[in-house]
Amino acid sequence: MTGFDCSPLPNPHDSAASSFDSKAVAEGRPIWDPLEWACGSVVGTEHRRLGRNNQDSYQVLKTEDFLIALVCDGCGSSKHSEIGAKVGSRLLLQTIAMALQWGELDWEWVQSEVLRQIASLADLMGQNRGQMVQDYFLFTLVGCVITPSHSVLFALGDGVFILNHEVLTLEADNSPPYLGYGLLGLHYPIQVVRVIPTQALHSLLIGTDGVNDLLSKADHPLPGRHDRVGFISQFWQEDRYFQNPQMLQRHLNLINRDVTVPDWAARQLIRHSGLLPDDTTLIVLRQKKPG
Repeated sequence: MTGFDCSPLPNPHDSAASSFDSKAVAEGRPIWDPLEWACGSVVGTEHRRLGRNNQDSYQVLKTEDFLIALVCDGCGSSKHSEIGAKVGSRLLLQTIAMALQWGELDWEWVQSEVLRQIASLADLMGQNRGQMVQDYFLFTLVGCVITPSHSVLFALGDGVFILNHEVLTLEADNSPPYLGYGLLGLHYPIQVVRVIPTQALHSLLIGTDGVNDLLSKADHPLPGRHDRVGFISQFWQEDRYFQNPQMLQRHLNLINRDVTVPDWAARQLIRHSGLLPDDTTLIVLRQKKPG
């Protein structure tokens, strides 16, 4: 069991950050707000070719006392795993918030509580719980919990962290452990990957395993253009991604669009395909700049 103590926190079921901040102002308490973030997700070219949805999901919850961010990647061979990724990420977000409210981040309890909720949903959806879990509720997770004192990186399955420029790749071959396996007789505990003082966290990227392809494409031209994809560090170094909440998503769209452009000299059309074969989702956080 892994945990750390926290003081009592506000109701985690109100997901609007502004409501927490307004409450803090009304009570005359200082607002903890040192971080800014940007998010984006794009369907992989292989999924697009097969006519499949984006099977990734992401969530961010910010209060005046903590920040939770996580990404989930649905199992590629499941029929409807994008549903589990979206529902599961939301359940996980709220359950972690509840644990923080109670004063201790107990990962064993968080995992069992999320599994209990998934089991209830699966039972409501069909008579065969195991089949419902296989079809809908297999997903990996990569996330962080940040409080004023400590920052915790956690994961179950494959994905990527980039902590202060250090790349931490979580690999699971072709059979990553899924939280939903806990309802099929297999137990894979949520792993705490790193715990650091929050004052030592300058930047953090959390991403699904599709980010590995993004890392390898830095010097590749954008489809149909001459400018390059660029190093992944741009996402936490350049202010534009935090000043405009749509900018990161737009750049991912440019990286993964299919474009047909004319070659006038050869009198033919050239097709340029997107560069990311797998669904790619990332959340980038950094310390706010003074002023």
